[in-house]
Amino acid sequence: MDSFFYHVHYQYPAFLLEMDCYICHLLDEHITLLEHMDYQWITPKASQILWVPADVEVFEEIIKRGI
Repeated sequence: MDSFFYHVHYQYPAFLLEMDCYICHLLDEHITLLEHMDYQWITPKASQILWVPADVEVFEEIIKRGI
């Protein structure tokens, strides 16, 4: 983990999401998934993915900061 990036505070109909996002770099090509079954590298503007509202907020901030 390199540095704190962004805090999300998003009210969904059934729950409140509080999520901290960080800038990170991989030390090697190995990724261990603990909470998900798969991953893929994408761009913030990946149009084929239906983003959940809280994720949209994060990706808008990525684009805004030019990351």
